[in-house]
Amino acid sequence: FETRIKKLNLAAELKRVDIPDGKREDEIWEIFSMVFERVEEGDTLYFDITHGFRNLPLLAMVIINYARVVKNIKVASMDYGAMEAVGNSYEIKDRKVKDRNIPIFDLLAFAQLFDWSMAIDRFISAGDVAEISRLTEENTEPILKETRGEDAQAKALKGMGKALQGFSSTIATCRGRKISETAVKLQESIAMVGDQQLIKPMTPLIEKLADAVGDFVKDDEVRNGIAAGRWCLNHNLIQQGYTILQETMLSFIVIQSTGKDPYDKKYRELVGKGVNIATHKSTLEEREKFVHEHLETVERRVCQWLEKDGKKDLLKSMCNLSNLRNDLNHAGMKEDPTGAEKFAKNLKEYLDTFSSEVDAISKTT
Repeated sequence: FETRIKKLNLAAELKRVDIPDGKREDEIWEIFSMVFERVEEGDTLYFDITHGFRNLPLLAMVIINYARVVKNIKVASMDYGAMEAVGNSYEIKDRKVKDRNIPIFDLLAFAQLFDWSMAIDRFISAGDVAEISRLTEENTEPILKETRGEDAQAKALKGMGKALQGFSSTIATCRGRKISETAVKLQESIAMVGDQQLIKPMTPLIEKLADAVGDFVKDDEVRNGIAAGRWCLNHNLIQQGYTILQETMLSFIVIQSTGKDPYDKKYRELVGKGVNIATHKSTLEEREKFVHEHLETVERRVCQWLEKDGKKDLLKSMCNLSNLRNDLNHAGMKEDPTGAEKFAKNLKEYLDTFSSEVDAISKTT
């Protein structure tokens, strides 16, 4: 290799580094350290894994992915000279050099598969789509550039990546008024991708993604808010789940009790006040007296709706949900804070309760 490089008159600096055979575990770790220590921050690596024990290509893959995270490196190629595809060494050595055409396989796609695996895992476990969006962009951009934006599959995949990023950002930042819009847009973009063949690792992800957003429906803010709460629960976005669920239920009560705009601040505050009265005044007589003495017409309507039959569980859950959300938002800086392990369990219970309440109340109205 050194001889060939010198004959090309390249300016590359060559440095020979002797490594162990890698016959024992300690030698494998030594090889790992020797290679990794010579990799600099932001390097671009070219691997040739033609020679050596069969475990070395696997070790190279481990080093690549470790260095990507720790030293932000890039890999330009991972090549393997497949001599055995032409014949054994005894046959090849007797041939003229011009006839020794050994095929070289670029195995970089297998290294990239690690990227996709990590990206998919981050999405499934935490709902983080940053890496998926980045990889989708990187893989579709060259195709779109070459075809001047006319490749249908690449356009669909890029569109899905953007829709996925938009939906994820909406949930992560609790943009309640955008949940339905971004969820439906994501569903539509997934349908447009269909059975794509450009990026093989995306296919199982697309199937999982379609299932994950299957609970969202068009033009139903309340049910989509509950679906978003379940998304948060399933992706460990617990604080967002509490926030979205409570605000969704406030919207539901505004709609049911007043028929007014659920995003109107005045009516949202009225519902909050009504829930507080209904849960903290001990008797029905006490609550009715307070309502008639202190509240205006619309406020009375809210409280009276909450007093109707079948609202007791809804009120109790709203009150408890509010307490837990405050506990989260104030980082447990109070007497007797809730244990961290209880929030996910309680969120699931509230999601189940509110889902049942919404279905039951909607059927009677």
